[in-house]
Amino acid sequence: MSQLSTEQLLYLFYTSAYSVGNSITKGDVKSHLPKDVQEKAESLYDSLLRQQLIESPKKSRISVTKNGEEALLKNLLATDYKFTSSKGLK
Repeated sequence: MSQLSTEQLLYLFYTSAYSVGNSITKGDVKSHLPKDVQEKAESLYDSLLRQQLIESPKKSRISVTKNGEEALLKNLLATDYKFTSSKGLK
């Protein structure tokens, strides 16, 4: 299992998290990505598709494969990332 880049991990995570009925449009995934990652969305899609971590069963709809779910889980477990909130304390 290869190590995913942060951008690939985000793309895969959002594809999984925002899927409705096990699929989502590429545009919806792109809209949820941070602005700096949105520019790379198409290349991230191509990269994950080549690795068979996502699939496109219908035109412009994508879903996460079983391999993608496993890769997402393994990469999230191995990620040393400090999550922050821009909203602040309540």
